[in-house]
Amino acid sequence: MMKKLYLLWIKEIFDIISKFKTQEFTIEDKNNYYPISLYCQCCGKDSTTIINYNKKTHEVEYKCVCGDQRIQRIEKVEILKCNGKLIGL
Repeated sequence: MMKKLYLLWIKEIFDIISKFKTQEFTIEDKNNYYPISLYCQCCGKDSTTIINYNKKTHEVEYKCVCGDQRIQRIEKVEILKCNGKLIGL
């Protein structure tokens, strides 16, 4: 359940972080922003890139530098980590 809530806050997190950045961001930057990394189910490394998150099905599509690419329900993701630091939560 917590993973679902976290992913619902993704774009809100981007809005907060972008207030403190000096560079300009585009809508594309916001749409491609995910403050998490998934560990690859094939090689076990966090060398993945999230391609898409489906809010209706709670599925994350990712690809890894090892060549693996999957679609996985967020509840089934074994290891995921937060990128960056969240202070004051």
